[in-house]
Amino acid sequence: MFKRILIFFAAALFLVIQTQAQLSLSATGGLNLATMSHDFPATPKFDTKPSVHVGVAMSASISDKLFFGADLLYSRKGFSSNITVDDERSDEVVDARFNYLTLTPALGYNLTSSLRASLGFQFAYLLAVNYAYTNGPFDGTVDDASNFWRQDIDYGITLGLNYGIPNFLNDKLSLGLRYEYGLNAQFKGIFFGQRNQEDIRDGYHRNLQFSVAYKLF
Repeated sequence: MFKRILIFFAAALFLVIQTQAQLSLSATGGLNLATMSHDFPATPKFDTKPSVHVGVAMSASISDKLFFGADLLYSRKGFSSNITVDDERSDEVVDARFNYLTLTPALGYNLTSSLRASLGFQFAYLLAVNYAYTNGPFDGTVDDASNFWRQDIDYGITLGLNYGIPNFLNDKLSLGLRYEYGLNAQFKGIFFGQRNQEDIRDGYHRNLQFSVAYKLF
């Protein structure tokens, strides 16, 4: 699958170069509303955790309707959840923060002169994992829990919309909305000390991303 995806985006990039498409570069950043799926029988669904992302994005026209884009971001994902002890939900809350460097190539379609849609594939490298505990006997933070997580790499599919605000700041400002659907199980191979949880295969990132971008050139 990876080879096909890489060949697909390499072909799109080659087409951009061959057609000498005009490139644009933007500074971008915004809000993440992230959570993670799981298959713990005694644990409720994880809550959404707000966080941030920041980086740069490029775009190049392939034709009047098609374009190729990519962004390189520092992006913080994660979840918030009450801790379960002996199958009982406690008041203690853990906030998990996953710090990633993400690269997301995408192909897009111009729906109108201002509105664009895109479909991409995201590669993410885990920089660090942090925990914060509250309302319990172990209040405090764990600054680096990276050794606990065995999945340094995440990947997934993205679907996005981008709206360029016309007649404002010389048409340089745009708003983005993107959903990121992780495909690599982050809990794989981890033992949590709970009954019948020795072979967890779940733990997929889910992230709704709101962005503001300013075109540099």
